[in-house]
Amino acid sequence: MPVRWHFLISLCCFLLSNSALSSPVSTTEIVPSPEQQRLIYVQAVWRHGDRAPHRLPYPNDRNNESAWPRGWSQLTNTGIKQLYELGRYFRKRYNNYIGEFDPNDVRVMTSESDRAIVSAQAMLYGLFPVENANVQWLDGENWQPIPFHIESIERNAPVRTFIILVLIFYCNGRR
Repeated sequence: MPVRWHFLISLCCFLLSNSALSSPVSTTEIVPSPEQQRLIYVQAVWRHGDRAPHRLPYPNDRNNESAWPRGWSQLTNTGIKQLYELGRYFRKRYNNYIGEFDPNDVRVMTSESDRAIVSAQAMLYGLFPVENANVQWLDGENWQPIPFHIESIERNAPVRTFIILVLIFYCNGRR
């Protein structure tokens, strides 16, 4: 890059930073006090967890499909744990806003690939552990079935491009 471009970029950065510093903005004008804040809605979008390769990466690779217990393109144990931990993270982060699973307040959408479906299951397992004995359907198990919705590739262009999961929940029934 010629010296002239370095100079122009530096000058622009200096002028922008100088103008930003010359007119300070009070954070009290922008951010309401904690008493005035409330969380109403959360929407999160992400891809699946770690997965096996789509097919044999190299012609002479000794790690054929048998090296991947769930097969080509499927989640690995690490990928399943990643999504489980993501669910636990959401539970910890929003614990004061979400209670037990309520189908009226939570909607999870996924594409139709196996790895996206398994990712949704693992994330929901971490997000909604059984905390109420009334919903525990199997002694000794801390898992409850949570519905999720599969978006057809033909109907949904963004899902066609990416294998994604979408989590939407309304906090404290404020739907």
